[in-house]
Amino acid sequence: MVDVQRIIEDELFIACGFMDTAQFINFCKDRSVQVTRSELELLEKEKIFYPIARVEHPKVKEKICAIKSGKFIQSFGLLREGEEWNGELKDTYGHFWWAKDIATDFYNAGMLWSPKGRLFVAWDTFYDTELHWTKIESFYSPFQIYHLNYLISLLRISISALDWAPYDLEHVNKEARFIAEWSKKATRTSLEARERFEKIVDACVTISNRYYFLTQGDRRTITITKNSNYHNWNWDDFCWEWNPQETLQKLGLSLQEVKNAHREIKVGARSIDPLCDWYSLVQFVSLDEKKRLKGKALLAHTLYSMEKMIRLFYRDLTGEQLFPPDEDSYHWKEKFYGEGVLDSEIEYLELLTNQYHLNPRPKLILVVEGESEYESFPKIARALGHSLPSSGIMIESLYGIAEFSGRKGELGGKLARFIDHYHRLQTIVYVILDNEGRSGTIRDRLLKTKSKYRDVPRYVTNPEYVFLWDKNFEFDNFTDEELSIALNLLCECKDLIKPSDVNQCREVFGKKGNPLANLFKEKTGLGLSKPKLAQLLINKLIDDLKNRSRECIERKMFQKIDEITKLAFENYQPITKGTWLKNQMGGYFGKLHS
Repeated sequence: MVDVQRIIEDELFIACGFMDTAQFINFCKDRSVQVTRSELELLEKEKIFYPIARVEHPKVKEKICAIKSGKFIQSFGLLREGEEWNGELKDTYGHFWWAKDIATDFYNAGMLWSPKGRLFVAWDTFYDTELHWTKIESFYSPFQIYHLNYLISLLRISISALDWAPYDLEHVNKEARFIAEWSKKATRTSLEARERFEKIVDACVTISNRYYFLTQGDRRTITITKNSNYHNWNWDDFCWEWNPQETLQKLGLSLQEVKNAHREIKVGARSIDPLCDWYSLVQFVSLDEKKRLKGKALLAHTLYSMEKMIRLFYRDLTGEQLFPPDEDSYHWKEKFYGEGVLDSEIEYLELLTNQYHLNPRPKLILVVEGESEYESFPKIARALGHSLPSSGIMIESLYGIAEFSGRKGELGGKLARFIDHYHRLQTIVYVILDNEGRSGTIRDRLLKTKSKYRDVPRYVTNPEYVFLWDKNFEFDNFTDEELSIALNLLCECKDLIKPSDVNQCREVFGKKGNPLANLFKEKTGLGLSKPKLAQLLINKLIDDLKNRSRECIERKMFQKIDEITKLAFENYQPITKGTWLKNQMGGYFGKLHS
Protein backbone atom coordinates (compact mmCIF):
# COMPACT_ATOMS: atom_id res chain seq x y z
CA MET A 1 0.00 0.00 0.00
CA VAL A 2 1.29 3.45 -0.90
CA ASP A 3 2.84 5.19 2.10
CA VAL A 4 0.80 8.14 3.43
CA GLN A 5 3.91 10.17 4.21
CA ARG A 6 5.10 9.82 0.60
CA ILE A 7 1.63 10.77 -0.63
CA ILE A 8 1.95 14.02 1.28
CA GLU A 9 5.59 14.76 0.45
CA ASP A 10 5.16 14.13 -3.29
CA GLU A 11 1.62 15.55 -3.36
CA LEU A 12 0.24 12.48 -5.11
CA PHE A 13 -3.30 13.83 -5.25
CA ILE A 14 -2.99 16.74 -7.70
CA ALA A 15 -3.87 15.03 -10.99
CA CYS A 16 -6.09 12.26 -9.68
CA GLY A 17 -7.51 12.95 -6.24
CA PHE A 18 -8.82 10.59 -3.59
CA MET A 19 -12.49 9.92 -2.89
CA ASP A 20 -14.30 9.48 0.39
CA THR A 21 -16.22 6.26 1.01
CA ALA A 22 -19.54 7.43 -0.44
CA GLN A 23 -17.86 8.86 -3.53
CA PHE A 24 -15.86 5.66 -4.05
CA ILE A 25 -18.98 3.49 -3.78
CA ASN A 26 -20.78 5.61 -6.38
CA PHE A 27 -17.67 5.59 -8.57
CA CYS A 28 -17.63 1.79 -8.45
CA LYS A 29 -21.38 1.39 -9.02
CA ASP A 30 -21.16 3.56 -12.15
CA ARG A 31 -18.69 0.96 -13.43
CA SER A 32 -20.81 -2.09 -12.49
CA VAL A 33 -18.67 -2.91 -9.48
CA GLN A 34 -21.47 -3.25 -6.94
CA VAL A 35 -20.16 -2.76 -3.42
CA THR A 36 -21.64 -1.52 -0.15
CA ARG A 37 -20.21 0.30 2.83
CA SER A 38 -20.58 -2.82 4.98
CA GLU A 39 -18.70 -4.90 2.40
CA LEU A 40 -15.83 -2.41 2.34
CA GLU A 41 -15.74 -2.57 6.13
CA LEU A 42 -15.69 -6.38 6.08
CA LEU A 43 -12.90 -6.45 3.49
CA GLU A 44 -10.83 -4.21 5.74
CA LYS A 45 -11.63 -6.31 8.80
CA GLU A 46 -10.41 -9.44 6.98
CA LYS A 47 -7.24 -7.54 5.93
CA ILE A 48 -8.06 -8.00 2.26
CA PHE A 49 -8.70 -4.45 1.06
CA TYR A 50 -7.84 -1.16 2.79
CA PRO A 51 -8.56 2.51 2.15
CA ILE A 52 -5.54 4.56 1.07
CA ALA A 53 -5.81 6.88 4.08
CA ARG A 54 -8.01 7.78 7.01
CA VAL A 55 -8.56 11.20 8.57
CA GLU A 56 -9.87 12.21 11.98
CA HIS A 57 -11.55 15.60 11.95
CA PRO A 58 -10.67 17.74 14.97
CA LYS A 59 -13.47 18.73 17.30
CA VAL A 60 -13.79 22.52 17.47
CA LYS A 61 -16.12 25.22 18.74
CA GLU A 62 -17.86 27.61 16.39
CA LYS A 63 -18.81 31.16 17.40
CA ILE A 64 -22.45 31.83 16.58
CA CYS A 65 -25.23 34.29 17.18
CA ALA A 66 -28.26 32.32 18.38
CA ILE A 67 -31.99 33.00 18.79
CA LYS A 68 -34.36 31.65 21.44
CA SER A 69 -35.33 28.56 19.44
CA GLY A 70 -31.73 27.45 19.61
CA LYS A 71 -31.09 27.93 15.91
CA PHE A 72 -28.14 30.09 14.98
CA ILE A 73 -28.48 32.76 12.35
CA GLN A 74 -24.88 33.77 11.87
CA SER A 75 -21.44 32.22 12.23
CA PHE A 76 -18.39 34.19 13.32
CA GLY A 77 -15.85 31.47 12.61
CA LEU A 78 -14.04 29.04 14.88
CA LEU A 79 -13.00 29.88 18.39
CA ARG A 80 -9.23 30.06 18.54
CA GLU A 81 -7.15 28.95 21.48
CA GLY A 82 -7.04 31.67 24.16
CA GLU A 83 -9.68 33.77 22.39
CA GLU A 84 -12.43 35.36 24.52
CA TRP A 85 -16.01 35.14 23.26
CA ASN A 86 -19.14 36.17 25.15
CA GLY A 87 -21.59 34.84 22.62
CA GLU A 88 -22.98 31.39 21.93
CA LEU A 89 -20.74 28.45 21.01
CA LYS A 90 -21.51 25.38 18.98
CA ASP A 91 -19.60 22.08 19.01
CA THR A 92 -18.63 20.93 15.51
CA TYR A 93 -15.75 19.40 13.56
CA GLY A 94 -13.02 20.98 11.49
CA HIS A 95 -12.55 20.28 7.80
CA PHE A 96 -9.81 18.49 5.90
CA TRP A 97 -8.74 18.80 2.30
CA TRP A 98 -5.89 17.41 0.26
CA ALA A 99 -3.22 20.10 0.22
CA LYS A 100 0.35 19.56 1.33
CA ASP A 101 0.34 21.98 4.26
CA ILE A 102 -3.02 20.80 5.62
CA ALA A 103 -2.19 17.12 5.14
CA THR A 104 1.20 17.61 6.83
CA ASP A 105 -0.40 19.20 9.90
CA PHE A 106 -2.93 16.39 10.19
CA TYR A 107 -0.24 13.72 9.69
CA ASN A 108 2.09 15.24 12.32
CA ALA A 109 -0.83 15.44 14.75
CA GLY A 110 -1.58 11.73 14.21
CA MET A 111 -4.92 12.57 12.59
CA LEU A 112 -4.02 11.28 9.11
CA TRP A 113 -2.82 7.70 8.75
CA SER A 114 -2.91 4.49 6.78
CA PRO A 115 -5.54 2.05 8.10
CA LYS A 116 -3.30 -0.84 7.12
CA GLY A 117 -0.86 0.12 9.86
CA ARG A 118 -3.43 0.08 12.68
CA LEU A 119 -5.78 -2.38 14.32
CA PHE A 120 -9.25 -2.62 12.84
CA VAL A 121 -11.91 -0.38 14.37
CA ALA A 122 -15.61 -0.83 13.65
CA TRP A 123 -16.87 1.82 11.26
CA ASP A 124 -19.94 2.69 13.31
CA THR A 125 -17.56 4.48 15.72
CA PHE A 126 -16.64 6.92 12.94
CA TYR A 127 -19.95 8.78 13.22
CA ASP A 128 -20.86 11.25 15.95
CA THR A 129 -24.56 10.57 16.55
CA GLU A 130 -24.99 13.66 18.75
CA LEU A 131 -23.57 16.15 16.27
CA HIS A 132 -24.60 14.10 13.22
CA TRP A 133 -21.14 14.35 11.76
CA THR A 134 -18.64 11.89 10.28
CA LYS A 135 -15.68 12.49 12.55
CA ILE A 136 -13.43 9.87 10.92
CA GLU A 137 -13.33 9.66 7.14
CA SER A 138 -11.75 7.09 4.80
CA PHE A 139 -10.24 7.89 1.40
CA TYR A 140 -9.80 5.64 -1.63
CA SER A 141 -7.98 6.02 -4.93
CA PRO A 142 -9.96 5.47 -8.16
CA PHE A 143 -7.19 3.09 -9.20
CA GLN A 144 -8.26 0.71 -6.40
CA ILE A 145 -11.30 -0.26 -8.43
CA TYR A 146 -9.09 -2.71 -10.34
CA HIS A 147 -8.32 -4.59 -7.10
CA LEU A 148 -11.89 -4.33 -5.84
CA ASN A 149 -13.36 -5.66 -9.09
CA TYR A 150 -11.12 -8.71 -8.76
CA LEU A 151 -12.25 -9.27 -5.16
CA ILE A 152 -15.95 -8.90 -5.93
CA SER A 153 -15.75 -11.36 -8.82
CA LEU A 154 -13.77 -13.82 -6.65
CA LEU A 155 -15.65 -13.59 -3.37
CA ARG A 156 -19.25 -13.07 -4.39
CA ILE A 157 -21.48 -15.97 -5.40
CA SER A 158 -25.04 -15.98 -6.68
CA ILE A 159 -27.61 -18.48 -5.37
CA SER A 160 -30.94 -19.04 -7.11
CA ALA A 161 -33.94 -20.21 -5.09
CA LEU A 162 -35.05 -22.25 -8.10
CA ASP A 163 -31.81 -24.23 -7.99
CA TRP A 164 -32.19 -24.99 -4.28
CA ALA A 165 -35.93 -25.67 -4.15
CA PRO A 166 -35.72 -29.40 -4.99
CA TYR A 167 -32.98 -30.09 -2.40
CA ASP A 168 -33.72 -31.83 0.92
CA LEU A 169 -32.11 -30.64 4.15
CA GLU A 170 -29.23 -33.10 3.92
CA HIS A 171 -28.32 -31.90 0.43
CA VAL A 172 -28.61 -28.25 1.50
CA ASN A 173 -26.25 -28.87 4.43
CA LYS A 174 -23.82 -30.58 2.10
CA GLU A 175 -23.84 -27.61 -0.27
CA ALA A 176 -23.50 -25.22 2.66
CA ARG A 177 -20.36 -27.05 3.84
CA PHE A 178 -18.96 -26.89 0.31
CA ILE A 179 -19.62 -23.13 0.16
CA ALA A 180 -17.96 -22.65 3.56
CA GLU A 181 -14.82 -24.46 2.39
CA TRP A 182 -14.85 -22.54 -0.88
CA SER A 183 -15.18 -19.25 1.03
CA LYS A 184 -12.10 -20.00 3.12
CA LYS A 185 -10.11 -20.85 0.03
CA ALA A 186 -11.27 -17.69 -1.79
CA THR A 187 -10.36 -15.57 1.23
CA ARG A 188 -6.85 -17.08 1.34
CA THR A 189 -6.47 -16.43 -2.37
CA SER A 190 -7.53 -12.81 -1.83
CA LEU A 191 -4.98 -12.36 0.94
CA GLU A 192 -2.22 -13.84 -1.19
CA ALA A 193 -3.07 -11.55 -4.11
CA ARG A 194 -3.35 -8.39 -2.00
CA GLU A 195 0.30 -7.39 -2.18
CA ARG A 196 0.39 -7.72 -5.99
CA PHE A 197 -2.65 -5.49 -6.42
CA GLU A 198 -1.42 -2.97 -3.86
CA LYS A 199 1.83 -2.59 -5.80
CA ILE A 200 -0.15 -1.79 -8.95
CA VAL A 201 -2.24 0.80 -7.11
CA ASP A 202 0.91 2.25 -5.52
CA ALA A 203 2.53 2.57 -8.94
CA CYS A 204 -0.50 4.29 -10.48
CA VAL A 205 -0.90 6.73 -7.60
CA THR A 206 2.83 7.53 -7.63
CA ILE A 207 3.04 8.25 -11.37
CA SER A 208 -0.41 9.85 -11.74
CA ASN A 209 0.81 13.48 -11.63
CA ARG A 210 3.09 12.75 -14.59
CA TYR A 211 1.01 10.47 -16.82
CA TYR A 212 -2.67 10.63 -15.84
CA PHE A 213 -3.44 13.67 -18.01
CA LEU A 214 -1.99 11.85 -21.04
CA THR A 215 -4.74 9.26 -20.66
CA GLN A 216 -7.50 11.87 -20.57
CA GLY A 217 -7.97 12.72 -24.21
CA ASP A 218 -8.73 11.56 -27.73
CA ARG A 219 -5.21 10.74 -28.99
CA ARG A 220 -4.88 14.30 -30.30
CA THR A 221 -5.64 16.45 -27.26
CA ILE A 222 -5.50 15.98 -23.50
CA THR A 223 -7.54 17.47 -20.68
CA ILE A 224 -5.71 18.84 -17.65
CA THR A 225 -7.83 19.12 -14.51
CA LYS A 226 -6.12 19.68 -11.18
CA ASN A 227 -6.88 19.59 -7.48
CA SER A 228 -8.67 22.87 -6.74
CA ASN A 229 -5.95 23.78 -4.22
CA TYR A 230 -3.26 23.67 -6.92
CA HIS A 231 -4.23 26.39 -9.38
CA ASN A 232 -0.63 27.56 -9.70
CA TRP A 233 0.80 24.08 -10.18
CA ASN A 234 2.29 23.77 -13.67
CA TRP A 235 2.21 20.34 -15.24
CA ASP A 236 4.75 21.20 -17.95
CA ASP A 237 7.28 22.29 -15.33
CA PHE A 238 6.58 19.13 -13.36
CA CYS A 239 7.25 17.01 -16.45
CA TRP A 240 10.62 18.68 -17.03
CA GLU A 241 11.71 17.80 -13.52
CA TRP A 242 10.29 14.27 -13.59
CA ASN A 243 12.83 11.50 -12.94
CA PRO A 244 11.45 8.05 -13.82
CA GLN A 245 14.44 6.17 -12.38
CA GLU A 246 14.12 7.95 -9.06
CA THR A 247 10.39 7.17 -9.02
CA LEU A 248 11.06 3.49 -9.73
CA GLN A 249 13.44 3.43 -6.79
CA LYS A 250 10.77 4.92 -4.51
CA LEU A 251 8.32 2.25 -5.61
CA GLY A 252 10.83 -0.51 -4.91
CA LEU A 253 9.83 -2.33 -8.09
CA SER A 254 11.91 -4.05 -10.72
CA LEU A 255 11.47 -3.35 -14.41
CA GLN A 256 10.02 -6.81 -14.83
CA GLU A 257 7.41 -6.11 -12.14
CA VAL A 258 6.38 -2.94 -13.97
CA LYS A 259 6.12 -4.90 -17.21
CA ASN A 260 4.10 -7.64 -15.53
CA ALA A 261 1.74 -5.06 -14.02
CA HIS A 262 1.14 -3.56 -17.45
CA ARG A 263 0.36 -6.94 -19.00
CA GLU A 264 -2.01 -7.85 -16.17
CA ILE A 265 -4.02 -4.64 -16.42
CA LYS A 266 -4.13 -4.79 -20.22
CA VAL A 267 -5.48 -8.32 -20.21
CA GLY A 268 -7.91 -7.51 -17.39
CA ALA A 269 -9.26 -4.43 -19.17
CA ARG A 270 -9.85 -6.25 -22.46
CA SER A 271 -11.52 -9.18 -20.72
CA ILE A 272 -14.24 -6.95 -19.27
CA ASP A 273 -14.58 -4.39 -22.05
CA PRO A 274 -17.74 -4.94 -24.14
CA LEU A 275 -16.24 -2.54 -26.70
CA CYS A 276 -12.81 -4.17 -26.89
CA ASP A 277 -13.18 -4.96 -30.60
CA TRP A 278 -13.62 -1.22 -31.24
CA TYR A 279 -10.81 -0.09 -28.92
CA SER A 280 -8.82 1.59 -31.72
CA LEU A 281 -11.79 3.71 -32.75
CA VAL A 282 -12.98 4.50 -29.22
CA GLN A 283 -9.56 5.98 -28.40
CA PHE A 284 -10.33 8.80 -30.84
CA VAL A 285 -13.68 9.60 -29.21
CA SER A 286 -13.75 12.78 -27.13
CA LEU A 287 -13.11 12.42 -23.41
CA ASP A 288 -16.51 13.86 -22.51
CA GLU A 289 -18.26 11.25 -24.64
CA LYS A 290 -16.13 8.42 -23.23
CA LYS A 291 -17.14 9.51 -19.73
CA ARG A 292 -20.74 8.85 -20.76
CA LEU A 293 -20.01 5.15 -21.15
CA LYS A 294 -21.89 2.87 -18.80
CA GLY A 295 -21.04 -0.11 -16.63
CA LYS A 296 -18.24 -2.39 -17.75
CA ALA A 297 -17.37 -0.15 -20.69
CA LEU A 298 -16.72 2.74 -18.28
CA LEU A 299 -14.74 0.42 -15.99
CA ALA A 300 -12.60 -0.63 -18.95
CA HIS A 301 -11.99 3.06 -19.75
CA THR A 302 -10.64 3.53 -16.21
CA LEU A 303 -8.43 0.46 -16.49
CA TYR A 304 -7.15 1.57 -19.89
CA SER A 305 -6.01 4.79 -18.20
CA MET A 306 -4.01 2.73 -15.70
CA GLU A 307 -2.61 0.59 -18.51
CA LYS A 308 -1.46 3.60 -20.51
CA MET A 309 0.12 5.29 -17.48
CA ILE A 310 2.27 2.24 -16.76
CA ARG A 311 3.07 1.78 -20.46
CA LEU A 312 4.33 5.36 -20.69
CA PHE A 313 6.28 4.98 -17.44
CA TYR A 314 8.01 1.87 -18.77
CA ARG A 315 8.84 3.66 -22.02
CA ASP A 316 10.52 6.50 -20.13
CA LEU A 317 12.43 4.00 -18.00
CA THR A 318 13.71 1.80 -20.82
CA GLY A 319 12.95 3.41 -24.18
CA GLU A 320 10.96 0.27 -25.03
CA GLN A 321 7.37 0.50 -26.25
CA LEU A 322 5.06 -1.99 -24.60
CA PHE A 323 2.08 -3.14 -26.63
CA PRO A 324 -1.23 -1.29 -26.15
CA PRO A 325 -4.44 -3.31 -25.67
CA ASP A 326 -5.09 -3.60 -29.42
CA GLU A 327 -1.58 -4.69 -30.40
CA ASP A 328 0.64 -7.70 -29.82
CA SER A 329 4.16 -8.97 -30.43
CA TYR A 330 3.37 -9.68 -34.09
CA HIS A 331 2.92 -5.94 -34.73
CA TRP A 332 -0.17 -6.75 -36.74
CA LYS A 333 -1.43 -3.17 -36.82
CA GLU A 334 1.79 -1.82 -38.30
CA LYS A 335 1.79 -4.61 -40.87
CA PHE A 336 -1.91 -4.18 -41.66
CA TYR A 337 -2.30 -0.41 -41.85
CA GLY A 338 1.16 0.33 -43.20
CA GLU A 339 4.51 1.60 -42.02
CA GLY A 340 4.33 4.89 -40.11
CA VAL A 341 0.52 5.05 -40.09
CA LEU A 342 0.19 4.52 -36.33
CA ASP A 343 2.49 7.49 -35.69
CA SER A 344 0.25 9.82 -37.67
CA GLU A 345 -3.07 10.38 -35.90
CA ILE A 346 -4.61 12.01 -38.97
CA GLU A 347 -3.68 9.21 -41.36
CA TYR A 348 -4.59 6.50 -38.84
CA LEU A 349 -7.99 8.04 -38.09
CA GLU A 350 -8.65 8.43 -41.80
CA LEU A 351 -8.14 4.71 -42.37
CA LEU A 352 -10.10 3.75 -39.25
CA THR A 353 -13.13 5.82 -40.23
CA ASN A 354 -12.98 4.26 -43.68
CA GLN A 355 -12.89 0.84 -42.06
CA TYR A 356 -16.02 1.57 -40.01
CA HIS A 357 -17.73 3.53 -42.82
CA LEU A 358 -17.71 6.66 -40.67
CA ASN A 359 -15.60 8.95 -42.84
CA PRO A 360 -17.85 11.87 -43.88
CA ARG A 361 -15.59 12.77 -46.79
CA PRO A 362 -17.54 12.29 -50.06
CA LYS A 363 -16.66 9.40 -52.35
CA LEU A 364 -17.36 11.59 -55.35
CA ILE A 365 -17.62 15.34 -55.91
CA LEU A 366 -19.76 16.37 -58.87
CA VAL A 367 -18.55 19.73 -60.19
CA VAL A 368 -21.07 21.54 -62.41
CA GLU A 369 -20.69 24.84 -64.16
CA GLY A 370 -23.55 26.90 -62.82
CA GLU A 371 -26.36 27.33 -60.36
CA SER A 372 -28.89 25.70 -62.70
CA GLU A 373 -27.14 22.32 -62.64
CA TYR A 374 -26.27 22.74 -58.96
CA GLU A 375 -29.98 22.94 -58.05
CA SER A 376 -31.24 20.51 -60.70
CA PHE A 377 -29.08 17.40 -60.26
CA PRO A 378 -30.08 16.60 -56.64
CA LYS A 379 -33.79 17.05 -57.45
CA ILE A 380 -33.69 14.82 -60.50
CA ALA A 381 -31.59 12.24 -58.64
CA ARG A 382 -34.25 12.03 -55.90
CA ALA A 383 -36.97 11.68 -58.53
CA LEU A 384 -35.02 8.76 -60.04
CA GLY A 385 -34.73 7.08 -56.64
CA HIS A 386 -31.17 8.20 -55.90
CA SER A 387 -29.96 10.29 -52.97
CA LEU A 388 -26.66 12.00 -53.76
CA PRO A 389 -25.64 12.41 -50.08
CA SER A 390 -26.56 8.79 -49.25
CA SER A 391 -24.47 7.66 -52.22
CA GLY A 392 -21.52 9.65 -50.90
CA ILE A 393 -21.83 12.33 -53.58
CA MET A 394 -21.35 16.04 -52.94
CA ILE A 395 -22.14 18.62 -55.60
CA GLU A 396 -20.14 21.80 -56.15
CA SER A 397 -20.67 24.64 -58.61
CA LEU A 398 -18.02 26.60 -60.50
CA TYR A 399 -20.49 29.49 -60.94
CA GLY A 400 -18.91 30.27 -64.27
CA ILE A 401 -15.76 28.65 -65.60
CA ALA A 402 -13.80 31.90 -65.19
CA GLU A 403 -13.77 31.33 -61.44
CA PHE A 404 -11.37 28.42 -61.92
CA SER A 405 -9.05 29.97 -64.48
CA GLY A 406 -5.50 30.42 -63.34
CA ARG A 407 -3.41 33.57 -63.61
CA LYS A 408 -1.45 34.53 -66.73
CA GLY A 409 -3.50 32.32 -69.02
CA GLU A 410 -3.04 29.15 -66.98
CA LEU A 411 -6.51 27.86 -67.80
CA GLY A 412 -8.04 25.52 -65.24
CA GLY A 413 -5.13 25.92 -62.81
CA LYS A 414 -7.28 26.20 -59.69
CA LEU A 415 -9.61 23.45 -60.85
CA ALA A 416 -6.63 21.16 -61.49
CA ARG A 417 -5.32 21.71 -57.97
CA PHE A 418 -8.78 21.08 -56.55
CA ILE A 419 -9.08 17.78 -58.44
CA ASP A 420 -5.52 16.72 -57.61
CA HIS A 421 -6.07 17.32 -53.89
CA TYR A 422 -9.26 15.27 -53.69
CA HIS A 423 -8.00 12.49 -55.93
CA ARG A 424 -5.13 12.01 -53.49
CA LEU A 425 -7.76 11.68 -50.76
CA GLN A 426 -9.53 8.95 -52.77
CA THR A 427 -12.47 11.17 -53.73
CA ILE A 428 -13.36 11.17 -57.41
CA VAL A 429 -13.95 14.63 -58.88
CA TYR A 430 -16.35 14.40 -61.81
CA VAL A 431 -16.58 17.63 -63.85
CA ILE A 432 -19.47 18.52 -66.19
CA LEU A 433 -19.03 21.61 -68.38
CA ASP A 434 -21.00 23.37 -71.10
CA ASN A 435 -19.36 22.98 -74.51
CA GLU A 436 -18.70 26.64 -75.16
CA GLY A 437 -15.93 29.18 -74.85
CA ARG A 438 -12.72 27.75 -73.35
CA SER A 439 -14.26 24.58 -71.92
CA GLY A 440 -12.62 22.31 -74.49
CA THR A 441 -9.24 23.93 -73.88
CA ILE A 442 -9.64 23.56 -70.14
CA ARG A 443 -10.58 19.89 -70.50
CA ASP A 444 -7.47 19.23 -72.58
CA ARG A 445 -5.32 21.14 -70.11
CA LEU A 446 -6.69 19.13 -67.17
CA LEU A 447 -5.90 15.85 -68.89
CA LYS A 448 -2.30 16.97 -69.55
CA THR A 449 -1.60 18.36 -66.06
CA LYS A 450 0.62 16.24 -63.85
CA SER A 451 -0.06 15.75 -60.16
CA LYS A 452 1.96 17.96 -57.84
CA TYR A 453 2.48 14.98 -55.51
CA ARG A 454 5.74 13.47 -56.65
CA ASP A 455 5.44 10.18 -54.77
CA VAL A 456 2.77 9.07 -57.25
CA PRO A 457 3.66 9.93 -60.88
CA ARG A 458 0.16 10.38 -62.31
CA TYR A 459 -1.89 12.97 -64.13
CA VAL A 460 -4.48 14.82 -62.07
CA THR A 461 -7.47 13.09 -63.64
CA ASN A 462 -8.81 10.62 -66.20
CA PRO A 463 -10.63 11.53 -69.44
CA GLU A 464 -13.83 9.82 -68.25
CA TYR A 465 -14.03 12.20 -65.26
CA VAL A 466 -14.32 15.39 -67.39
CA PHE A 467 -17.52 15.52 -69.43
CA LEU A 468 -18.70 18.18 -71.88
CA TRP A 469 -22.32 18.46 -72.98
CA ASP A 470 -22.80 18.46 -76.75
CA LYS A 471 -24.03 22.01 -76.26
CA ASN A 472 -25.13 22.83 -72.71
CA PHE A 473 -27.35 21.59 -69.87
CA GLU A 474 -30.58 23.05 -71.28
CA PHE A 475 -30.16 22.09 -74.94
CA ASP A 476 -28.86 18.57 -74.22
CA ASN A 477 -31.66 17.63 -71.84
CA PHE A 478 -34.80 19.44 -72.99
CA THR A 479 -36.71 19.75 -76.27
CA ASP A 480 -37.45 22.96 -78.13
CA GLU A 481 -41.09 22.71 -77.06
CA GLU A 482 -40.18 22.22 -73.38
CA LEU A 483 -37.82 25.18 -73.46
CA SER A 484 -40.37 27.44 -75.18
CA ILE A 485 -43.08 26.54 -72.62
CA ALA A 486 -40.70 27.30 -69.73
CA LEU A 487 -39.56 30.60 -71.28
CA ASN A 488 -43.18 31.69 -71.77
CA LEU A 489 -44.01 30.78 -68.17
CA LEU A 490 -41.03 32.81 -67.07
CA CYS A 491 -42.26 35.96 -68.81
CA GLU A 492 -45.93 35.15 -68.15
CA CYS A 493 -46.77 35.47 -71.85
CA LYS A 494 -48.49 32.61 -73.70
CA ASP A 495 -46.95 31.59 -77.04
CA LEU A 496 -44.64 34.61 -77.12
CA ILE A 497 -41.60 32.38 -77.67
CA LYS A 498 -42.17 29.54 -80.09
CA PRO A 499 -40.33 26.20 -80.40
CA SER A 500 -38.97 27.36 -83.75
CA ASP A 501 -37.36 30.36 -82.02
CA VAL A 502 -35.68 27.99 -79.61
CA ASN A 503 -34.53 25.77 -82.46
CA GLN A 504 -32.81 28.73 -84.10
CA CYS A 505 -31.00 29.36 -80.81
CA ARG A 506 -29.94 25.72 -80.76
CA GLU A 507 -28.48 26.07 -84.26
CA VAL A 508 -26.37 29.12 -83.44
CA PHE A 509 -25.21 27.88 -80.01
CA GLY A 510 -21.53 28.48 -79.42
CA LYS A 511 -21.19 31.17 -82.09
CA LYS A 512 -22.34 34.27 -80.28
CA GLY A 513 -22.97 34.68 -76.54
CA ASN A 514 -25.94 32.98 -74.89
CA PRO A 515 -28.61 32.57 -77.58
CA LEU A 516 -31.46 31.77 -75.15
CA ALA A 517 -30.70 34.87 -73.10
CA ASN A 518 -30.51 36.96 -76.27
CA LEU A 519 -33.85 35.56 -77.48
CA PHE A 520 -35.51 36.24 -74.15
CA LYS A 521 -34.16 39.81 -74.09
CA GLU A 522 -35.30 40.41 -77.65
CA LYS A 523 -38.82 39.11 -77.00
CA THR A 524 -39.46 40.51 -73.51
CA GLY A 525 -36.89 43.20 -72.87
CA LEU A 526 -35.94 41.33 -69.68
CA GLY A 527 -32.86 39.49 -68.53
CA LEU A 528 -33.05 35.69 -68.43
CA SER A 529 -32.63 33.98 -65.03
CA LYS A 530 -31.12 30.59 -65.83
CA PRO A 531 -31.79 29.18 -62.31
CA LYS A 532 -35.49 30.07 -62.58
CA LEU A 533 -35.63 28.60 -66.07
CA ALA A 534 -33.99 25.40 -64.81
CA GLN A 535 -36.44 25.23 -61.89
CA LEU A 536 -39.43 25.35 -64.27
CA LEU A 537 -37.88 22.73 -66.54
CA ILE A 538 -36.98 20.39 -63.67
CA ASN A 539 -40.37 20.71 -61.95
CA LYS A 540 -42.14 19.81 -65.22
CA LEU A 541 -39.75 16.90 -65.78
CA ILE A 542 -40.35 15.55 -62.26
CA ASP A 543 -44.11 15.72 -62.78
CA ASP A 544 -43.69 13.78 -66.01
CA LEU A 545 -41.58 11.16 -64.22
CA LYS A 546 -44.40 10.62 -61.73
CA ASN A 547 -46.90 9.97 -64.50
CA ARG A 548 -44.76 8.23 -67.11
CA SER A 549 -41.96 5.68 -67.11
CA ARG A 550 -38.37 6.80 -67.19
CA GLU A 551 -37.80 5.04 -70.50
CA CYS A 552 -40.39 7.25 -72.17
CA ILE A 553 -38.53 10.42 -71.24
CA GLU A 554 -34.88 9.32 -71.16
CA ARG A 555 -32.42 12.25 -70.85
CA LYS A 556 -28.66 12.58 -70.89
CA MET A 557 -28.64 13.80 -67.32
CA PHE A 558 -30.28 10.51 -66.27
CA GLN A 559 -27.33 8.64 -67.74
CA LYS A 560 -24.90 10.97 -65.96
CA ILE A 561 -26.64 10.45 -62.61
CA ASP A 562 -26.51 6.68 -63.09
CA GLU A 563 -22.86 6.90 -64.05
CA ILE A 564 -21.68 9.02 -61.12
CA THR A 565 -23.78 7.00 -58.66
CA LYS A 566 -22.10 3.82 -59.88
CA LEU A 567 -18.66 5.45 -59.69
CA ALA A 568 -19.31 6.53 -56.11
CA PHE A 569 -20.59 3.09 -55.15
CA GLU A 570 -17.51 1.37 -56.58
CA ASN A 571 -15.08 3.85 -55.02
CA TYR A 572 -14.21 1.72 -52.00
CA GLN A 573 -12.34 3.77 -49.44
CA PRO A 574 -8.94 2.30 -48.46
CA ILE A 575 -8.42 0.96 -44.95
CA THR A 576 -4.70 0.38 -45.38
CA LYS A 577 -1.87 2.50 -46.71
CA GLY A 578 -1.04 -0.25 -49.20
CA THR A 579 -4.54 -0.16 -50.69
CA TRP A 580 -4.40 3.61 -50.96
CA LEU A 581 -1.07 3.46 -52.81
CA LYS A 582 -2.33 0.70 -55.10
CA ASN A 583 -5.34 2.85 -56.05
CA GLN A 584 -3.12 5.87 -56.69
CA MET A 585 -0.72 3.87 -58.84
CA GLY A 586 -3.44 1.93 -60.66
CA GLY A 587 -4.59 4.78 -62.88
CA TYR A 588 -7.93 5.00 -61.12
CA PHE A 589 -7.53 8.72 -60.42
CA GLY A 590 -5.20 9.59 -63.27
CA LYS A 591 -3.02 7.73 -65.68
CA LEU A 592 0.63 7.30 -64.77
CA HIS A 593 3.37 9.19 -66.58
CA SER A 594 7.08 8.53 -66.84
